[in-house]
Amino acid sequence: MEIKVIDQLDRKFYIPVGSEHKFKTVREFLIHFRIPSEIIIVRSADKIVTEDFPFDNTISLEIVRHLDLPKLLTIPHQKQKSTSPVFNKRTLSFDFENDGLAILEKEFSMEEFVKYFENTVLETMIKYDMLKTKVGVALSGGKDSVAMLLALNKLKDKLGNMQITAYTLEGWGQEQKNTYEYARTLPKKLGLAHKTASIRDVQKVFNLNTDYETVFKEIAATDKITQNEKTMLLAATQRRLVEWAAQQDGTFNLFFGLNKEDLMSEIILTYTTGHLAFPLPVRPVKPFTYFYPLAFISKKETGLYLYISAPEYTHQEPSSKVETGAKNAQFHVKLCNDLTEIWPGIEYNLFDAYAKITSHMQNKINLVPCENCGSTIVKTEDDNSPLCGACKIYHKLGFLD
Repeated sequence: MEIKVIDQLDRKFYIPVGSEHKFKTVREFLIHFRIPSEIIIVRSADKIVTEDFPFDNTISLEIVRHLDLPKLLTIPHQKQKSTSPVFNKRTLSFDFENDGLAILEKEFSMEEFVKYFENTVLETMIKYDMLKTKVGVALSGGKDSVAMLLALNKLKDKLGNMQITAYTLEGWGQEQKNTYEYARTLPKKLGLAHKTASIRDVQKVFNLNTDYETVFKEIAATDKITQNEKTMLLAATQRRLVEWAAQQDGTFNLFFGLNKEDLMSEIILTYTTGHLAFPLPVRPVKPFTYFYPLAFISKKETGLYLYISAPEYTHQEPSSKVETGAKNAQFHVKLCNDLTEIWPGIEYNLFDAYAKITSHMQNKINLVPCENCGSTIVKTEDDNSPLCGACKIYHKLGFLD
């Protein structure tokens, strides 16, 4: 079976559909072959129909834009093979001089993947000037932060005279026994300094009028705030406590284990909400500077790195419902993965472009400290509150006097 396609130059070509394909609708066919429905008029026996029309051999397609769809659907694919591969890295390359596209794919064995992961972290740190003398690493015990600390330790001979201290908020959720055990024991195993803040410190830093055990239970149970607000509140609280603990040591360069999807989601939110943006993957947040050395590392790559190089640190408990984020936040993460499938390697273009754009915005960003907890906030004309987002929610829930 073949589906006839006619483009705007009146060229005809045919897409073969094998018996193994069981498309119920035209839309399923279009999605499978990555044909945008917005550029297609669908006909069944010359009658115009929608994409939800049942798929059969009467279907034909008309392209209504000047797209060379046959070439776009058959981008040349170059593959570099490896023995016993465990990971494929795909990148879409552009040849602007010859008007060409190509997919470059490289296979990695276990040993090759570990080197690729660590080299990617090192190259990111060099390119974005992350090689500082004194740094703090936010260590929750989750896969991202553990992988980041292990990679930094493996790279220590190439990082110059970098003094690393790990910072952990303890007592956040005693049910996550393995996760917190990793955070407690890993720095000692690596011979690195480790400082902790406790949930008692949360009450002190945020000037809460009750103990944080009570506050945490209320956050989990209340319907006074949205799921997005709950997730944001917990993340902001953890981040602020890391800042607070690091500041006691005079440490202002902080490393966080946010990965590629996390940061791409932030960029998408910037351009779908219109909020003023901080640069990435280095973010000045006076008096601190945040660094994201996993900016070009996916969540999958982080997990794979640990499973290969340190499987004893892969038994973290599942995140609580409060920490997983609302469905719209999860949608943005999925969107990042969808973009990467369509344009593998887009993150390299995206982060460089974002850095250029945000550099023009910095003189319009007014950073001030939160009057309650001291964290840095963006002062805007449409929000004159003296409180940061986290403190606004604590106030809303009645935990600030």
